[in-house]
Amino acid sequence: MCRVSNVLFRHFALTRAYVIAIAMGLLFVAPVSSTLAQGHTVRGHIDQPVDGGRVPGRYEVSGTITHERLPDGYHLWIVVQVGVLMWPKEPEASVKGTSWYTPTPISEGGMGPYRLVLFLVDGTGQRSIKQWLRVGNATGDFRGLRTIIGGRALDSITVQQ
Repeated sequence: MCRVSNVLFRHFALTRAYVIAIAMGLLFVAPVSSTLAQGHTVRGHIDQPVDGGRVPGRYEVSGTITHERLPDGYHLWIVVQVGVLMWPKEPEASVKGTSWYTPTPISEGGMGPYRLVLFLVDGTGQRSIKQWLRVGNATGDFRGLRTIIGGRALDSITVQQ
């Protein structure tokens, strides 16, 4: 009988610990979701190159955003999209005031029309993109992504070489 009560005590103690952990998690998640809401007020635009335009083998991408600075923990990325697959282009876009630009030229090597998408990503998205780049650089295999985790498209244009 003592053994059964000991097992039951452990079970209830663990259950209580899980309930406390979940409650604490909810307390700490609320501020994060309010930060996400603030991040979604940012709007952005791709100014160069122009939508529908032809681009050279290497070119820079630039544009504007509606805020003087991005919310803490947020980043801008240019992503090349062909069909449903996407490839973030490193490094991430640099922001100066309400302007942003790609610090290094983009090179896409002679493919037909494709989309350039400006993404706003949160910390989770940033870590996900960095991990994808680490694996791709290590293996030489940059498989296209179907989604940008923690990201929201701000603008997109179609270009071709």
